[in-house]
Amino acid sequence: MLPLHRFFLIAQCLLLCPALDAMTIRMAPASRPSAAAPLAAGAAASRSGDAGLGARSWDAGRIKLSAPLSSAEVRVHAVPMRAAPQAVPSAPAASAAQPAAAEAAMAAAAPQAAETTPAPAGPESSLGSLQAAAELPQKSPAQEAAAARLFDGAQRPAEPKEWTLMVFLNGHNNLDRFGEINIKQMEKVGSNDRVNIVVQWASLGKPTRRLLVQRSESGQVGSPILETLPAVDMGSADQLYEFIRWAHEHFPAQRYMVDLWDHGAGWHVSKNGAFSPLDISWDDQTGHNITTEQLGDVMRRVQALIGRPLDVLGFDACLMAMGEVVAQVADSVHYVAASEQTEPGAGWPYEKFLRQWLAAGADDGVALIKAITEQYVASYPNNVNFSGLDLAQLPALMAAAQALSAELVGLDGAKFAEASRTATAARRYYSTDYGDFMDFVTKLANAPGALVSAPVVAAMTAAHQALVVANAATPDLRGSNGMSIWLPMNSYLWNKYGARYVGLAWSRLTGWGNFVRRLAGAKGTDSRA
Repeated sequence: MLPLHRFFLIAQCLLLCPALDAMTIRMAPASRPSAAAPLAAGAAASRSGDAGLGARSWDAGRIKLSAPLSSAEVRVHAVPMRAAPQAVPSAPAASAAQPAAAEAAMAAAAPQAAETTPAPAGPESSLGSLQAAAELPQKSPAQEAAAARLFDGAQRPAEPKEWTLMVFLNGHNNLDRFGEINIKQMEKVGSNDRVNIVVQWASLGKPTRRLLVQRSESGQVGSPILETLPAVDMGSADQLYEFIRWAHEHFPAQRYMVDLWDHGAGWHVSKNGAFSPLDISWDDQTGHNITTEQLGDVMRRVQALIGRPLDVLGFDACLMAMGEVVAQVADSVHYVAASEQTEPGAGWPYEKFLRQWLAAGADDGVALIKAITEQYVASYPNNVNFSGLDLAQLPALMAAAQALSAELVGLDGAKFAEASRTATAARRYYSTDYGDFMDFVTKLANAPGALVSAPVVAAMTAAHQALVVANAATPDLRGSNGMSIWLPMNSYLWNKYGARYVGLAWSRLTGWGNFVRRLAGAKGTDSRA
Protein backbone atom coordinates (compact mmCIF):
# COMPACT_ATOMS: atom_id res chain seq x y z
CA MET A 1 0.00 0.00 0.00
CA LEU A 2 1.29 3.51 -0.87
CA PRO A 3 2.57 5.29 2.30
CA LEU A 4 0.50 8.34 3.25
CA HIS A 5 3.34 10.85 2.87
CA ARG A 6 4.07 9.52 -0.64
CA PHE A 7 0.39 9.97 -1.53
CA PHE A 8 0.48 13.64 -0.51
CA LEU A 9 3.77 14.20 -2.38
CA ILE A 10 2.34 12.80 -5.61
CA ALA A 11 -0.88 14.76 -5.14
CA GLN A 12 1.04 18.00 -4.67
CA CYS A 13 3.18 17.37 -7.73
CA LEU A 14 0.00 16.96 -9.75
CA LEU A 15 -1.41 20.20 -8.38
CA LEU A 16 1.76 22.23 -8.82
CA CYS A 17 2.64 21.35 -12.40
CA PRO A 18 0.89 23.66 -14.88
CA ALA A 19 -0.70 22.34 -18.03
CA LEU A 20 1.09 23.24 -21.25
CA ASP A 21 -1.80 25.34 -22.47
CA ALA A 22 -1.92 27.88 -25.27
CA MET A 23 0.31 30.28 -23.33
CA THR A 24 3.31 27.97 -23.03
CA ILE A 25 5.66 29.77 -25.27
CA ARG A 26 9.31 30.76 -23.92
CA MET A 27 4.91 32.54 -25.22
CA ALA A 28 1.89 30.29 -27.45
CA PRO A 29 1.61 26.74 -28.64
CA ALA A 30 -1.01 25.22 -30.84
CA SER A 31 -0.02 21.67 -29.92
CA ARG A 32 2.21 19.82 -27.50
CA PRO A 33 4.91 17.46 -28.76
CA SER A 34 5.82 14.44 -26.74
CA ALA A 35 8.43 15.07 -24.07
CA ALA A 36 10.42 12.19 -25.48
CA ALA A 37 10.38 13.55 -29.03
CA PRO A 38 13.54 15.06 -30.48
CA LEU A 39 13.80 18.76 -31.21
CA ALA A 40 11.32 19.36 -33.98
CA ALA A 41 10.65 22.30 -36.23
CA GLY A 42 7.84 24.40 -34.85
CA ALA A 43 7.77 22.78 -31.41
CA ALA A 44 4.67 23.90 -29.64
CA ALA A 45 5.70 25.79 -26.53
CA SER A 46 7.53 29.13 -26.36
CA ARG A 47 9.90 30.94 -23.95
CA SER A 48 8.37 34.38 -24.06
CA GLY A 49 7.04 34.08 -21.89
CA ASP A 50 19.16 61.32 -16.15
CA ALA A 51 19.82 60.67 -12.47
CA GLY A 52 20.07 57.71 -10.21
CA LEU A 53 22.51 55.70 -12.32
CA GLY A 54 25.60 57.61 -11.37
CA ALA A 55 27.87 59.41 -13.80
CA ARG A 56 28.03 58.33 -17.41
CA SER A 57 31.38 57.36 -18.88
CA TRP A 58 32.42 56.13 -22.31
CA ASP A 59 35.94 55.41 -21.01
CA ALA A 60 37.99 52.85 -22.95
CA GLY A 61 35.14 52.04 -25.28
CA ARG A 62 32.93 50.44 -22.61
CA ILE A 63 29.97 51.78 -20.68
CA LYS A 64 30.80 52.33 -17.04
CA LEU A 65 28.44 53.20 -14.21
CA SER A 66 29.85 54.98 -11.19
CA ALA A 67 27.47 53.12 -8.88
CA PRO A 68 25.51 49.90 -9.20
CA LEU A 69 21.87 50.15 -10.13
CA SER A 70 19.47 49.84 -7.24
CA SER A 71 16.70 47.31 -7.54
CA ALA A 72 15.02 48.48 -4.34
CA GLU A 73 12.26 50.34 -6.17
CA VAL A 74 11.46 47.51 -8.57
CA ARG A 75 8.46 45.55 -7.39
CA VAL A 76 8.62 41.78 -7.73
CA HIS A 77 5.29 40.65 -9.15
CA ALA A 78 3.65 37.28 -8.59
CA VAL A 79 2.55 35.34 -11.65
CA PRO A 80 -1.27 35.64 -11.60
CA MET A 81 -1.97 32.17 -13.00
CA ARG A 82 0.13 30.50 -10.32
CA ALA A 83 -0.50 29.93 -6.65
CA ALA A 84 1.08 32.47 -4.32
CA PRO A 85 3.10 30.30 -1.95
CA GLN A 86 4.49 31.36 1.36
CA ALA A 87 8.01 32.75 1.33
CA VAL A 88 10.71 30.12 1.04
CA PRO A 89 14.16 30.70 2.57
CA SER A 90 17.04 30.87 0.14
CA ALA A 91 18.88 27.62 -0.45
CA PRO A 92 22.10 27.22 1.55
CA ALA A 93 25.44 27.91 -0.03
CA ALA A 94 27.27 25.13 -1.83
CA SER A 95 29.37 24.34 1.24
CA ALA A 96 26.21 23.38 3.16
CA ALA A 97 24.53 21.49 0.32
CA GLN A 98 22.99 18.08 0.77
CA PRO A 99 25.21 15.16 -0.29
CA ALA A 100 25.17 14.10 -3.93
CA ALA A 101 22.92 11.23 -4.95
CA ALA A 102 22.79 8.75 -7.78
CA GLU A 103 20.50 9.71 -10.62
CA ALA A 104 18.51 6.51 -10.39
CA ALA A 105 17.76 7.09 -6.74
CA MET A 106 16.82 10.69 -7.49
CA ALA A 107 14.40 9.60 -10.18
CA ALA A 108 12.84 7.00 -7.89
CA ALA A 109 12.43 9.43 -5.00
CA ALA A 110 10.96 12.27 -7.07
CA PRO A 111 8.85 11.13 -10.05
CA GLN A 112 8.46 13.39 -13.06
CA ALA A 113 5.72 15.94 -12.32
CA ALA A 114 2.51 15.49 -14.27
CA GLU A 115 0.77 18.15 -16.34
CA THR A 116 -2.58 19.33 -14.99
CA THR A 117 -4.58 22.45 -14.23
CA PRO A 118 -2.77 24.94 -11.95
CA ALA A 119 -3.81 24.70 -8.32
CA PRO A 120 -5.53 27.63 -6.61
CA ALA A 121 -3.59 29.70 -4.11
CA GLY A 122 -3.31 28.11 -0.71
CA PRO A 123 -1.02 26.13 1.54
CA GLU A 124 -1.61 22.94 -0.46
CA SER A 125 0.27 24.46 -3.43
CA SER A 126 3.13 26.10 -1.56
CA LEU A 127 6.69 25.14 -2.35
CA GLY A 128 7.35 24.98 1.39
CA SER A 129 4.78 22.21 1.80
CA LEU A 130 6.21 20.35 -1.18
CA GLN A 131 9.72 20.54 0.24
CA ALA A 132 8.50 19.31 3.62
CA ALA A 133 6.91 16.28 1.98
CA ALA A 134 9.78 15.49 -0.38
CA GLU A 135 12.60 13.22 0.73
CA LEU A 136 16.19 13.65 -0.43
CA PRO A 137 17.39 10.25 -1.64
CA GLN A 138 20.03 8.35 0.26
CA LYS A 139 23.42 7.73 -1.30
CA SER A 140 25.62 4.69 -1.21
CA PRO A 141 29.31 4.94 -0.18
CA ALA A 142 30.35 4.20 -3.76
CA GLN A 143 28.18 7.01 -5.11
CA GLU A 144 29.54 9.45 -2.52
CA ALA A 145 33.12 8.54 -3.42
CA ALA A 146 32.47 8.94 -7.15
CA ALA A 147 30.97 12.42 -6.69
CA ALA A 148 33.75 13.46 -4.31
CA ARG A 149 36.42 12.55 -6.86
CA LEU A 150 35.00 15.21 -9.22
CA PHE A 151 35.99 17.84 -6.64
CA ASP A 152 39.32 16.24 -5.75
CA GLY A 153 42.03 18.71 -6.71
CA ALA A 154 44.33 15.85 -7.63
CA GLN A 155 41.83 14.71 -10.25
CA ARG A 156 41.44 18.16 -11.84
CA PRO A 157 43.68 19.38 -14.68
CA ALA A 158 46.60 21.56 -13.60
CA GLU A 159 45.42 24.38 -15.88
CA PRO A 160 41.90 25.72 -16.32
CA LYS A 161 40.02 24.55 -19.38
CA GLU A 162 39.30 26.88 -22.28
CA TRP A 163 35.62 27.34 -21.38
CA THR A 164 33.07 26.69 -18.67
CA LEU A 165 29.43 26.86 -19.79
CA MET A 166 27.06 27.48 -16.87
CA VAL A 167 23.39 26.71 -17.54
CA PHE A 168 20.94 28.17 -15.01
CA LEU A 169 18.02 25.91 -15.95
CA ASN A 170 14.80 27.10 -14.33
CA GLY A 171 12.16 24.43 -14.80
CA HIS A 172 9.92 25.74 -12.04
CA ASN A 173 7.22 26.55 -14.60
CA ASN A 174 5.50 25.07 -17.65
CA LEU A 175 8.80 24.64 -19.53
CA ASP A 176 9.89 21.94 -17.07
CA ARG A 177 9.73 18.97 -19.44
CA PHE A 178 12.00 20.70 -21.96
CA GLY A 179 14.80 20.89 -19.39
CA GLU A 180 15.45 17.14 -19.54
CA ILE A 181 15.27 17.22 -23.34
CA ASN A 182 17.91 19.94 -23.53
CA ILE A 183 20.21 18.23 -21.00
CA LYS A 184 20.02 15.02 -23.04
CA GLN A 185 21.05 17.05 -26.09
CA MET A 186 24.04 18.41 -24.15
CA GLU A 187 24.96 14.83 -23.19
CA LYS A 188 25.31 13.90 -26.87
CA VAL A 189 28.49 15.99 -26.72
CA GLY A 190 29.35 16.35 -23.03
CA SER A 191 32.23 18.05 -21.26
CA ASN A 192 35.69 17.33 -22.64
CA ASP A 193 39.31 18.39 -22.23
CA ARG A 194 38.46 21.87 -23.54
CA VAL A 195 35.03 22.62 -22.10
CA ASN A 196 33.13 22.13 -18.84
CA ILE A 197 29.33 22.10 -19.14
CA VAL A 198 27.69 22.54 -15.73
CA VAL A 199 23.97 22.84 -15.06
CA GLN A 200 21.88 23.93 -12.11
CA TRP A 201 18.69 22.01 -12.86
CA ALA A 202 15.47 23.05 -11.12
CA SER A 203 12.51 20.79 -11.86
CA LEU A 204 8.98 20.77 -10.47
CA GLY A 205 8.52 18.53 -7.46
CA LYS A 206 12.23 17.67 -7.18
CA PRO A 207 15.26 18.94 -5.32
CA THR A 208 17.54 21.23 -7.35
CA ARG A 209 20.56 19.41 -8.77
CA ARG A 210 23.95 20.53 -9.99
CA LEU A 211 25.36 18.40 -12.80
CA LEU A 212 28.62 18.11 -14.69
CA VAL A 213 27.34 17.20 -18.13
CA GLN A 214 29.17 14.17 -19.48
CA ARG A 215 28.70 12.27 -22.71
CA SER A 216 25.87 9.76 -22.48
CA GLU A 217 23.71 7.89 -24.99
CA SER A 218 21.25 6.49 -22.45
CA GLY A 219 17.56 7.30 -22.55
CA GLN A 220 17.80 9.11 -19.22
CA VAL A 221 19.96 11.96 -17.97
CA GLY A 222 23.16 10.14 -17.08
CA SER A 223 25.49 12.93 -15.97
CA PRO A 224 26.80 12.80 -12.39
CA ILE A 225 24.93 14.83 -9.77
CA LEU A 226 27.54 16.86 -7.93
CA GLU A 227 25.23 18.51 -5.43
CA THR A 228 21.61 18.16 -4.40
CA LEU A 229 19.92 21.17 -2.85
CA PRO A 230 16.43 21.79 -1.48
CA ALA A 231 14.31 23.38 -4.21
CA VAL A 232 16.14 26.63 -5.01
CA ASP A 233 14.30 29.90 -5.74
CA MET A 234 15.32 30.29 -9.38
CA GLY A 235 13.76 33.75 -9.49
CA SER A 236 16.40 35.02 -7.06
CA ALA A 237 19.27 37.15 -8.35
CA ASP A 238 21.32 36.02 -5.35
CA GLN A 239 20.80 32.37 -6.28
CA LEU A 240 21.94 33.08 -9.85
CA TYR A 241 25.13 34.65 -8.53
CA GLU A 242 25.67 31.78 -6.07
CA PHE A 243 25.52 29.23 -8.90
CA ILE A 244 28.01 31.23 -10.97
CA ARG A 245 30.32 31.60 -7.95
CA TRP A 246 30.15 27.85 -7.29
CA ALA A 247 30.86 26.95 -10.92
CA HIS A 248 33.74 29.42 -11.10
CA GLU A 249 35.28 27.91 -7.96
CA HIS A 250 35.00 24.28 -9.01
CA PHE A 251 35.39 24.57 -12.79
CA PRO A 252 37.91 27.33 -13.52
CA ALA A 253 38.39 28.25 -17.14
CA GLN A 254 39.94 30.86 -19.39
CA ARG A 255 36.48 31.97 -20.54
CA TYR A 256 32.94 31.70 -19.21
CA MET A 257 29.41 31.66 -20.59
CA VAL A 258 26.24 31.97 -18.52
CA ASP A 259 23.06 30.61 -20.15
CA LEU A 260 19.79 31.77 -18.58
CA TRP A 261 17.25 29.08 -19.51
CA ASP A 262 13.60 29.95 -18.90
CA HIS A 263 10.79 32.24 -19.97
CA GLY A 264 11.81 35.78 -20.88
CA ALA A 265 9.93 39.00 -21.57
CA GLY A 266 12.53 41.60 -22.48
CA TRP A 267 12.73 44.40 -19.91
CA HIS A 268 9.14 44.45 -18.65
CA VAL A 269 5.98 42.49 -17.95
CA SER A 270 4.17 41.21 -21.04
CA LYS A 271 0.58 40.95 -19.87
CA ASN A 272 -1.58 38.50 -21.78
CA GLY A 273 -4.67 37.27 -19.97
CA ALA A 274 -3.67 35.26 -16.92
CA PHE A 275 -0.09 34.78 -18.12
CA SER A 276 2.40 37.48 -17.12
CA PRO A 277 6.06 36.89 -18.01
CA LEU A 278 8.36 39.02 -15.90
CA ASP A 279 11.75 40.11 -17.25
CA ILE A 280 13.73 36.81 -16.93
CA SER A 281 13.81 33.58 -14.90
CA TRP A 282 10.52 33.60 -13.06
CA ASP A 283 9.86 30.83 -10.60
CA ASP A 284 6.18 29.86 -10.45
CA GLN A 285 6.60 28.26 -7.03
CA THR A 286 7.87 31.43 -5.32
CA GLY A 287 6.37 34.08 -7.60
CA HIS A 288 9.81 35.66 -7.98
CA ASN A 289 11.78 36.71 -11.05
CA ILE A 290 15.08 38.40 -11.87
CA THR A 291 14.49 41.96 -13.05
CA THR A 292 16.56 43.68 -15.71
CA GLU A 293 18.01 45.94 -13.03
CA GLN A 294 18.91 42.98 -10.80
CA LEU A 295 20.52 41.20 -13.74
CA GLY A 296 22.83 44.18 -14.21
CA ASP A 297 23.77 44.03 -10.53
CA VAL A 298 24.54 40.29 -10.77
CA MET A 299 26.75 40.73 -13.82
CA ARG A 300 28.79 43.43 -12.05
CA ARG A 301 29.31 41.02 -9.16
CA VAL A 302 30.39 38.36 -11.66
CA GLN A 303 32.87 40.75 -13.24
CA ALA A 304 34.38 41.38 -9.80
CA LEU A 305 34.50 37.63 -9.19
CA ILE A 306 36.37 36.69 -12.36
CA GLY A 307 38.33 39.92 -12.65
CA ARG A 308 37.02 40.97 -16.07
CA PRO A 309 33.76 41.11 -18.05
CA LEU A 310 31.87 37.85 -18.48
CA ASP A 311 32.67 36.49 -21.93
CA VAL A 312 29.14 35.51 -23.04
CA LEU A 313 25.72 36.02 -21.49
CA GLY A 314 23.15 33.90 -23.33
CA PHE A 315 19.37 33.90 -23.03
CA ASP A 316 17.61 30.67 -23.97
CA ALA A 317 14.42 32.63 -23.44
CA CYS A 318 12.07 34.92 -25.33
CA LEU A 319 12.48 38.56 -26.32
CA MET A 320 15.79 39.34 -24.58
CA ALA A 321 17.83 40.86 -27.47
CA MET A 322 16.87 44.40 -26.50
CA GLY A 323 18.80 47.62 -26.15
CA GLU A 324 17.24 48.10 -22.72
CA VAL A 325 18.51 44.69 -21.55
CA VAL A 326 22.00 44.76 -23.03
CA ALA A 327 22.70 48.32 -21.87
CA GLN A 328 22.02 47.22 -18.31
CA VAL A 329 24.86 44.64 -18.44
CA ALA A 330 27.16 46.40 -20.91
CA ASP A 331 29.73 47.42 -18.30
CA SER A 332 30.31 43.81 -17.22
CA VAL A 333 29.60 41.50 -20.21
CA HIS A 334 31.46 41.19 -23.52
CA TYR A 335 28.94 39.36 -25.73
CA VAL A 336 25.19 38.77 -25.48
CA ALA A 337 23.40 35.98 -27.39
CA ALA A 338 19.61 36.29 -27.53
CA SER A 339 16.43 36.49 -29.61
CA GLU A 340 14.32 39.53 -30.44
CA GLN A 341 11.29 37.26 -30.87
CA THR A 342 9.75 34.52 -28.75
CA GLU A 343 11.43 31.12 -28.65
CA PRO A 344 9.71 27.73 -29.04
CA GLY A 345 9.63 25.70 -25.84
CA ALA A 346 12.35 23.34 -27.09
CA GLY A 347 14.71 26.31 -27.18
CA TRP A 348 18.27 25.97 -28.42
CA PRO A 349 19.44 22.78 -30.23
CA TYR A 350 22.27 22.10 -27.79
CA GLU A 351 23.84 19.08 -29.47
CA LYS A 352 24.00 20.80 -32.87
CA PHE A 353 25.52 24.08 -31.80
CA LEU A 354 27.98 22.43 -29.39
CA ARG A 355 29.29 20.19 -32.17
CA GLN A 356 29.65 23.11 -34.59
CA TRP A 357 31.33 25.29 -31.99
CA LEU A 358 33.83 22.68 -30.78
CA ALA A 359 34.82 21.92 -34.37
CA ALA A 360 35.85 25.56 -34.81
CA GLY A 361 38.87 25.50 -32.50
CA ALA A 362 39.92 28.20 -30.04
CA ASP A 363 37.35 30.95 -29.67
CA ASP A 364 36.81 34.24 -27.82
CA GLY A 365 33.04 33.76 -27.95
CA VAL A 366 32.16 34.79 -31.50
CA ALA A 367 32.29 31.25 -32.91
CA LEU A 368 30.09 30.05 -30.03
CA ILE A 369 27.52 32.79 -30.69
CA LYS A 370 27.54 32.12 -34.44
CA ALA A 371 26.99 28.41 -33.86
CA ILE A 372 23.99 29.05 -31.61
CA THR A 373 22.55 31.59 -34.07
CA GLU A 374 22.91 29.39 -37.15
CA GLN A 375 21.77 26.12 -35.60
CA TYR A 376 18.87 27.64 -33.68
CA VAL A 377 17.34 29.45 -36.66
CA ALA A 378 17.90 26.40 -38.90
CA SER A 379 15.96 24.23 -36.43
CA TYR A 380 12.59 25.95 -36.93
CA PRO A 381 10.61 26.75 -40.10
CA ASN A 382 9.27 30.16 -39.09
CA ASN A 383 8.88 32.90 -36.48
CA VAL A 384 12.39 32.73 -34.99
CA ASN A 385 15.42 34.96 -35.08
CA PHE A 386 18.65 35.16 -33.11
CA SER A 387 21.64 37.44 -32.78
CA GLY A 388 24.96 38.00 -31.07
CA LEU A 389 25.99 41.46 -29.87
CA ASP A 390 29.48 42.75 -29.03
CA LEU A 391 28.83 45.07 -26.10
CA ALA A 392 32.25 46.70 -26.45
CA GLN A 393 30.66 48.38 -29.48
CA LEU A 394 27.51 49.49 -27.65
CA PRO A 395 28.78 52.94 -26.50
CA ALA A 396 29.10 54.12 -30.12
CA LEU A 397 25.58 52.95 -30.89
CA MET A 398 24.20 54.60 -27.76
CA ALA A 399 25.90 57.88 -28.64
CA ALA A 400 24.27 57.72 -32.08
CA ALA A 401 20.93 56.84 -30.46
CA GLN A 402 21.25 59.88 -28.23
CA ALA A 403 21.64 62.11 -31.30
CA LEU A 404 18.75 60.34 -33.03
CA SER A 405 16.48 60.79 -30.03
CA ALA A 406 17.28 64.50 -29.84
CA GLU A 407 16.43 64.98 -33.52
CA LEU A 408 13.16 63.06 -33.22
CA VAL A 409 12.05 64.95 -30.11
CA GLY A 410 12.74 68.22 -31.96
CA LEU A 411 10.50 67.48 -34.96
CA ASP A 412 7.46 69.68 -35.56
CA GLY A 413 3.97 68.22 -35.37
CA ALA A 414 3.63 67.14 -39.00
CA LYS A 415 7.06 65.53 -39.15
CA PHE A 416 6.59 63.82 -35.80
CA ALA A 417 3.33 62.35 -37.06
CA GLU A 418 5.28 60.87 -39.99
CA ALA A 419 7.90 59.52 -37.58
CA SER A 420 5.09 57.93 -35.55
CA ARG A 421 3.70 56.24 -38.67
CA THR A 422 7.22 55.00 -39.40
CA ALA A 423 7.54 53.55 -35.89
CA THR A 424 4.22 51.76 -36.34
CA ALA A 425 5.54 50.14 -39.55
CA ALA A 426 8.78 48.91 -37.97
CA ARG A 427 9.27 45.16 -37.50
CA ARG A 428 7.38 44.20 -34.35
CA TYR A 429 7.46 41.08 -32.15
CA TYR A 430 5.23 39.13 -29.80
CA SER A 431 5.25 42.04 -27.38
CA THR A 432 4.02 44.55 -29.93
CA ASP A 433 5.63 47.49 -28.15
CA TYR A 434 9.03 45.95 -28.99
CA GLY A 435 10.39 46.89 -32.43
CA ASP A 436 13.61 46.22 -34.32
CA PHE A 437 15.85 49.27 -33.87
CA MET A 438 17.65 49.28 -37.19
CA ASP A 439 14.47 48.55 -39.15
CA PHE A 440 12.99 51.67 -37.56
CA VAL A 441 16.09 53.74 -38.40
CA THR A 442 16.11 52.49 -42.00
CA LYS A 443 12.45 53.39 -42.43
CA LEU A 444 13.10 56.83 -40.94
CA ALA A 445 15.91 57.40 -43.44
CA ASN A 446 13.61 56.45 -46.33
CA ALA A 447 10.55 58.37 -45.11
CA PRO A 448 9.45 61.53 -46.92
CA GLY A 449 10.38 64.87 -45.43
CA ALA A 450 13.95 64.31 -44.21
CA LEU A 451 12.95 63.30 -40.68
CA VAL A 452 16.50 62.69 -39.47
CA SER A 453 19.86 63.93 -40.72
CA ALA A 454 22.16 61.88 -42.93
CA PRO A 455 25.09 62.04 -40.44
CA VAL A 456 22.95 60.55 -37.66
CA VAL A 457 21.72 57.76 -39.92
CA ALA A 458 25.30 57.06 -41.04
CA ALA A 459 26.53 56.95 -37.43
CA MET A 460 23.68 54.62 -36.44
CA THR A 461 24.34 52.32 -39.38
CA ALA A 462 28.09 52.05 -38.75
CA ALA A 463 27.66 51.49 -35.01
CA HIS A 464 24.99 48.85 -35.52
CA GLN A 465 27.11 46.95 -38.03
CA ALA A 466 29.96 46.83 -35.51
CA LEU A 467 27.66 45.79 -32.67
CA VAL A 468 26.00 42.78 -34.35
CA VAL A 469 28.45 39.91 -34.80
CA ALA A 470 25.80 37.30 -35.70
CA ASN A 471 22.23 37.56 -36.91
CA ALA A 472 19.75 35.24 -38.61
CA ALA A 473 15.98 35.03 -39.01
CA THR A 474 13.39 32.92 -40.78
CA PRO A 475 11.95 34.57 -43.93
CA ASP A 476 8.75 35.67 -42.18
CA LEU A 477 10.79 37.85 -39.79
CA ARG A 478 12.51 40.00 -42.40
CA GLY A 479 13.54 43.30 -40.89
CA SER A 480 15.03 41.62 -37.82
CA ASN A 481 18.50 43.13 -37.62
CA GLY A 482 19.68 41.91 -34.23
CA MET A 483 18.41 44.25 -31.51
CA SER A 484 14.99 45.58 -30.56
CA ILE A 485 13.98 48.61 -28.51
CA TRP A 486 10.87 49.87 -26.78
CA LEU A 487 8.48 51.64 -29.21
CA PRO A 488 5.19 52.12 -27.33
CA MET A 489 2.39 53.58 -29.42
CA ASN A 490 -0.16 54.56 -26.76
CA SER A 491 -0.22 56.44 -23.49
CA TYR A 492 -1.43 53.38 -21.56
CA LEU A 493 1.94 51.72 -22.07
CA TRP A 494 3.84 54.83 -21.06
CA ASN A 495 1.69 55.33 -17.97
CA LYS A 496 2.23 51.69 -16.99
CA TYR A 497 5.97 51.42 -17.61
CA GLY A 498 7.36 54.93 -18.11
CA ALA A 499 8.40 55.63 -14.52
CA ARG A 500 10.52 52.48 -14.49
CA TYR A 501 11.79 52.99 -18.03
CA VAL A 502 13.46 56.33 -17.37
CA GLY A 503 15.59 54.64 -14.70
CA LEU A 504 17.09 52.07 -17.10
CA ALA A 505 20.63 52.60 -18.37
CA TRP A 506 19.44 52.71 -21.99
CA SER A 507 17.07 55.61 -21.34
CA ARG A 508 19.41 57.46 -19.01
CA LEU A 509 22.34 57.35 -21.39
CA THR A 510 20.51 57.96 -24.67
CA GLY A 511 17.52 60.10 -23.73
CA TRP A 512 15.32 57.57 -25.53
CA GLY A 513 12.66 57.98 -22.87
CA ASN A 514 12.09 61.54 -24.07
CA PHE A 515 11.27 60.27 -27.55
CA VAL A 516 9.07 57.33 -26.56
CA ARG A 517 7.15 59.50 -24.08
CA ARG A 518 6.15 61.72 -26.98
CA LEU A 519 5.66 58.73 -29.29
CA ALA A 520 3.21 57.19 -26.83
CA GLY A 521 1.25 60.42 -26.73
CA ALA A 522 1.65 60.90 -23.02
CA LYS A 523 -0.22 63.99 -21.82
CA GLY A 524 1.68 67.24 -22.13
CA THR A 525 4.58 65.89 -24.19
CA ASP A 526 3.63 66.91 -27.73
CA SER A 527 3.72 70.69 -27.38
CA ARG A 528 4.90 71.01 -31.00
CA ALA A 529 1.74 69.45 -32.49
